[in-house]
Amino acid sequence: KSYEKVCEMCHISLNKSAIFGDNGAVSPGGVRI
Repeated sequence: KSYEKVCEMCHISLNKSAIFGDNGAVSPGGVRI
């Protein structure tokens, strides 16, 4: 979560998203920048 705050301060929004092979939206493995 700390990397998310750092990116927000730099005006970079991160979006956690599930990718193929993940267990679901609860534990996503992909990060969209």
